[in-house]
Amino acid sequence: MNIRTLFIAAITLMLMLSCNTKQKPIDQLTDLAEDLKADSKDYTEQDWQEVDKRLEQINLELDKYQDQYTDAEKEHIGKLKGTCLWYETQHSFKTLKQGMKDAAREAKGMIEGFTDAVSD
Repeated sequence: MNIRTLFIAAITLMLMLSCNTKQKPIDQLTDLAEDLKADSKDYTEQDWQEVDKRLEQINLELDKYQDQYTDAEKEHIGKLKGTCLWYETQHSFKTLKQGMKDAAREAKGMIEGFTDAVSD
């Protein structure tokens, strides 16, 4: 092997590893979006906390390679983030709705307790 061939092989290997590295967070985001689509209806609060951690870690990785992504890759990343946001928003509304029901029940109990105390 001559030096030129060795140099080209080394450059090619570095480029392949670099592409794989910048592709990894996209693949992780794709997996997360697919997981949410398939299973989010059955997630527990602990599962949602794990989703938040995964998404935070993926976003940190995406930020590292932001200047290396093509416009098409950025659009794809945005689409995946939008999918994740949709499922997180659904969960937030569900949690808010339950919180409002709980608060209404508690308020009803407080009013009853107050009026009972007043009539004593």
